[in-house]
Amino acid sequence: ESFTCPSDFILRDEASGRFCEEQVCREFDTGTCCGRAAKCHSYQCPTGHALRERAWDIDCATDRCTKKDTSICCKTLAKCTVQSCPSGTTLKGHAESLFCADERCTAEDARTCCDSLARCRTY
Repeated sequence: ESFTCPSDFILRDEASGRFCEEQVCREFDTGTCCGRAAKCHSYQCPTGHALRERAWDIDCATDRCTKKDTSICCKTLAKCTVQSCPSGTTLKGHAESLFCADERCTAEDARTCCDSLARCRTY
C-alpha cells in the first residue's frame, strides 16, 4: 500500500527506496516518505533556457528539481538568428549558438547577437 502525503507535502523523489517504521506506513512516517516541494529558483536551467519570473514561487515536481522540471521552471530563450541587427551591423558568425536575454529578442540583444561591419575608410 502506498503512503499518501499530507496536503502541503509531496512524496520524496527517492521514496520508493525508503522504509516506514512499521509494515503499514502511518502519519509519523511523513518525514521519511514526504518532503516539501523544491522551488524552481534552486534549479539550473540548461543552455538556451532561463528561469521563469517568480521562480521562487514555482514548485518542482518533487523535493528536488531535476531535468523533468525544465518546462515548469524554465523559459526557452530566443536564438540570435531571429535578431534584427541595426544598421551598420550584421549577425555574428556563430549566432545560431547565441541566445537573446528572453523569449523574444529586443534591441538590447544587439550587443550579444550582432557585430559591427567594417567601414570603407578601414579598407
